[in-house]
Amino acid sequence: MSKQNYSKLLLVVPVFKGGLVFLEALKSAENCGIKFDEMVISFNEEGDQDFQTFKDACSTAKLSGTYTVWRTRKAMDSLNHGRFIIDSMKVLFKSNVLVFFLAHDDRILAQPQTDGRQRFFSGLDPSYVYFPSYSCCRVEDYNTITEVIEHDELITSDEFFWRTQRQNVPTSMSGMIVPLNAWHDANGILLKSGSGARFEHFLATAQQVKWVRFHMFIKTLIVSRPDSDAAYLTLMQHRRASFFYVMAFALSGRVVSFASYLAITREIIKKSLGLMLAFVNINFKR
Repeated sequence: MSKQNYSKLLLVVPVFKGGLVFLEALKSAENCGIKFDEMVISFNEEGDQDFQTFKDACSTAKLSGTYTVWRTRKAMDSLNHGRFIIDSMKVLFKSNVLVFFLAHDDRILAQPQTDGRQRFFSGLDPSYVYFPSYSCCRVEDYNTITEVIEHDELITSDEFFWRTQRQNVPTSMSGMIVPLNAWHDANGILLKSGSGARFEHFLATAQQVKWVRFHMFIKTLIVSRPDSDAAYLTLMQHRRASFFYVMAFALSGRVVSFASYLAITREIIKKSLGLMLAFVNINFKR
């Protein structure tokens, strides 16, 4: 497999009601040993509370990095905040940049600078999506680890899609590396569907993504989010997201054989029936 060049590796940290924990996320990025070409932080708020916290941290040397800062100046849901960041990035950066996501309440864990890790970063490819290994911790308790997910595997994006249809595939947005164009396309599809369920799966099956790489060169610490958008998704929203996920794959140009055509047709029928049943269930309860 030939490697392509990418222009930049950008850290992106969206902040919404960040309190003080987002400063620790930024510190972890500064100290993790990864050489980001730029670090972008986007404040999603009507006022300036989080932004002022950030300014104070910079002025008192609690943060030492150089950041590109954007502000929505109004509260947005996660998908529209994503669109705001994408539009801002496309003005400044070329299309072949790679985006490294970090949620404002997660951490990047420092890793030894081995030859293998250096080869991993020097060989990053914009036709890949990269999923990190990660540990889970309790809310507001970063020292209590509840689960560790480590996975090292390279599969095609087609294999990834069909695996997600058969089983739950644990993935983390924090530490994920994706091409900017894939984020743009997946965000547009999900804005139409009205749901951000399993956003990272949409990213992994974007048209320009050919490979999915699970690896252990990046490890993150993630915390559960009881106030996240996903916590409030209805059955209808989950079913809509599932339907649009299958349709996005069907329209991505990957369905080329007769067998794959039959398989994706079955999935579309199943997801359509699930969506209709959810719709009937809502109207029946009324």
